[in-house]
Amino acid sequence: MAGELRNLRARAGVLRDQAGRQVEGEVQLAAVLEQRAESAEEIGLPLSLLAQMWATGDHSALARWEVRARMAAMATGWWGRCGGGSVP
Repeated sequence: MAGELRNLRARAGVLRDQAGRQVEGEVQLAAVLEQRAESAEEIGLPLSLLAQMWATGDHSALARWEVRARMAAMATGWWGRCGGGSVP
């Protein structure tokens, strides 16, 4: 009986550790998703479009695309009318 209780306690400890790691991972994921939603709002593009870029993991390509999009918008005068600033 005592051996079973020790085994149950050990197993419960392992499960608590696993649950803690999963919760920590979910909190980190929520923070990433929130940051990406804010980024999408800042550059004025739909999150679904940017999600495709983020899925490739090529953030430098996304940054270059953002700069080109802003430059094109500024050339047409659209960016200034929409409250945009200068190109970084």
